[in-house]
Amino acid sequence: MDASSSVGSAFKNSLDSFGDLSGPSVAAIVLAASDVALIISDDGVVQDLAVNEPDLPRNLFDTWVGRPFADQVTVESRPKVERLLTVASEDTATVVQAHINHPRSGGEDLPVRYATTPLSAGRILAVGTDLTPIATAQRRLLAAQRAADREYAKLRGAEARFREYFQLSREPAVFLDDGDRISAANQSALQSWPRLGRLVGRRVSDLVRTADREGLLAELAEVRRIASARILTLPMGRVIIAPRRHERGAVLLRFCDPTDRPLS
Repeated sequence: MDASSSVGSAFKNSLDSFGDLSGPSVAAIVLAASDVALIISDDGVVQDLAVNEPDLPRNLFDTWVGRPFADQVTVESRPKVERLLTVASEDTATVVQAHINHPRSGGEDLPVRYATTPLSAGRILAVGTDLTPIATAQRRLLAAQRAADREYAKLRGAEARFREYFQLSREPAVFLDDGDRISAANQSALQSWPRLGRLVGRRVSDLVRTADREGLLAELAEVRRIASARILTLPMGRVIIAPRRHERGAVLLRFCDPTDRPLS
């Protein structure tokens, strides 16, 4: 948006198509097609202007007529103004456009995209489009992205603390993926089922008796359906089944007060 660029195409028979337009007709068309339009002398001085956008601050333009256009823009925009005016003065076949910022006291700069084209008698027409809605949307998007980054950082911190608690818990606990396979197990779980060896990758049904497997799998399906924790009572003790809300289909199983640990 900040870089100057040329318009892609032009009318092939502009003289035949528009040669009979009167001054008032041209002025009306220019104003209808722009938010702000300027008539600038070939030495860069604003000779006349018109504002069509009601949301633009009218007092911003009150002192422009009779003063150099380059004085009405921010420092970083001045090279772009020079290019706009130079090309319009030297090349009658090229329309150049650029994003120009106008400073405002006590507020954000006013961003306007201008396109320039030469007129007769050493004058240049600059047609401007207010970019404030786009700039506002970009700021909101950036703010939303920063807020999302902060929330993600908080989530990662909370997840790190939870994982630490998970590993230090004296109760056996495992994470399950959406296929009911163990994706992580704490030290207590490894000690509870030593004959199984490595728990990660095993099916959760390996942790309970054969007679209890159907009930456990049914409870897992229900927890995923209602997205809420449930408690299942088995001969080995209570099992808390809780969904992992930020991991689709993932579940945490915590074995509370196990009195009988099969396969141990």
